[in-house]
Amino acid sequence: MADGKVFHAGTKLADDDRVLTSGGRVLCATALGHTVAEAQKRAYALMTDIRWDGSFSRNDIGWRAIEREQN
Repeated sequence: MADGKVFHAGTKLADDDRVLTSGGRVLCATALGHTVAEAQKRAYALMTDIRWDGSFSRNDIGWRAIEREQN
């Protein structure tokens, strides 16, 4: 996605080219949009193909800003 990036930390590349995590918060998806809601939607779209055993992603990022934007 041209308007988004995924950053990672707490990861390392294994000998077999898999990315391994050390646990905790290891990814940050960021995206641009004309509105905060659009940017949020694009950031979550970046995460759809990134999964591993025990992975978890929040679904409430930016809700306060979106609420302000809609009022």
